[in-house]
Amino acid sequence: MNLYIKENSINLNQQPIEVVERKGLGHPDTIADGIAESISIEYSKYCLENFGAILHHNVDKTMVLGGQCDLEYGCGKLLKPFRVLFGGRMSRGFGNQEIDFKTIQIRAAKKYFQRILPRLDIDKDLEFYTFTSSSSRIPHWFSPRTLNDLPEHKEPRANDAATIVGFWPLSVLEQMVLASERYFYKFEQKIGSRFDFVGGDIKVMALRRGQEVELTLCVPFHADRINNQREYFEHKSLIESGLQKILKEKFGSSLNIALKINTQDQKIKSDNDDGRGRYLTVIGSALDYGEEGISGRGNRCRGLISSMRPSTVESVYGKNPVYHIGKIYSFIANTIAQKIGFYFDCEATIIITTRNGDSLYSPYNVVVETSKTIDEQIVQKIIDDQLAKRDWTSRIITGGIFLPENELRYEK
Repeated sequence: MNLYIKENSINLNQQPIEVVERKGLGHPDTIADGIAESISIEYSKYCLENFGAILHHNVDKTMVLGGQCDLEYGCGKLLKPFRVLFGGRMSRGFGNQEIDFKTIQIRAAKKYFQRILPRLDIDKDLEFYTFTSSSSRIPHWFSPRTLNDLPEHKEPRANDAATIVGFWPLSVLEQMVLASERYFYKFEQKIGSRFDFVGGDIKVMALRRGQEVELTLCVPFHADRINNQREYFEHKSLIESGLQKILKEKFGSSLNIALKINTQDQKIKSDNDDGRGRYLTVIGSALDYGEEGISGRGNRCRGLISSMRPSTVESVYGKNPVYHIGKIYSFIANTIAQKIGFYFDCEATIIITTRNGDSLYSPYNVVVETSKTIDEQIVQKIIDDQLAKRDWTSRIITGGIFLPENELRYEK
C-alpha cells in the first residue's frame, strides 16, 4: 500500500464558498437507492442464514417510475400506480437449493416504501417488474455449487479499479443541510413525520458565501390537508419560522442564515393559481405525478452532494457488501477519516485507489489530507488497524449503515 499525506489544507468551513445539496428520503432517486440497499441487506441476511455466506449480487440497477394523480386543494388521489423495475444481477441458487429472489426483492421494496411513504397503499399502488439476471462470463459466479465457487469467502479481492473518497467531520453547512431535513421527522422506534401535512420528497440546497448562508428547501404538502391557497401559505410560514428557529439555535452563532421554502410559488399570480407554483402531492413524492428515480444518481455516500469536496462516481446502494470496493472502501475511508479527525482534532479527507484483483486488505494507494500537521506513523497505524478489523460486511448489514434514513442520524 502506498501512503501519501497532504497536510495543512484549508478547512472546508474556512473556504470562501461552499455548496451542499441533499435529495430527501421521499425523492425518487433516494427511494431507488433505499430500495436497492434494502434488497441487498435482505438478500445477504437470507444467504447467511441458509448458506453461511453471502452469494454474488449487485442490485444497484433499480428504477422507480412514477404514476399519475389528480389533486386540488382539499383532495387528491393516485390514478396510476408506481412501477418498480429491478435490474442488476443476483445468484438464483446455491447447489441444488433455489432462491426465490423475486419475493425477496418485492418484500424488501414494500417494506421500504411503507417506512418512507406511509400513505402509499403498497398492495394497490405498486407494480413490480424483474429484469434481474444471473449472467456472467465466469462459470458458476451466479450459480455457485459450493463455497469454493465464492473465492472472496476466504480471500476477498477488489472487484474493480476505482477511487473512493471519505471525510470527517461534516462541515457546518453539511450538518445544517441534514438537520434541515431531519427537522421534518421524528426518529424513535420508526420514522415519523413531525407534520401531518408534509410529504417526504424534501430537497435541500445550501449556498454559503463566507458567513452568509442561503438555504432553499422544496417541501411537498399533502393536497388533502391544504384546503385553499391561504392555508398553503399559512402552513408554509409555520414550518419556515419553526425551522429558522431551530437552525438559528444550532448554527446561528457562526452563520447568518437566510431560509426560503418552496420558492417556485413565486409563480402564483392570483388566487386562481391554475396549479402552477404550489407544491402539492397525494402520497408525498414527485412520483405521484410521473417523476422517475434511478439508483446511483442522487446523494453520494454520507447522504450529501457536496460540490466543493473531492468526489467519486462510485455509489454504495445495492452493491455487494463483501467485496464491492465502492461500498467497502466508502465505509473504511469514512471510518479512517473519523479516527484521524478525532485523534488530531482536525478535518481529514481520505482518497483510496484500488486495482482490480488486489487484496481487499491492502488498497493500492491511500491519500490522507488533513487541516493540521500530523504524525505519519500514527496515521499508518490507524489505517492498518481499520484494515485488520475485517468486520465491514456484518456492520453494513446489521446496522443498515447505507440506508438513506440512517444518513440523517449524523451527530458531530
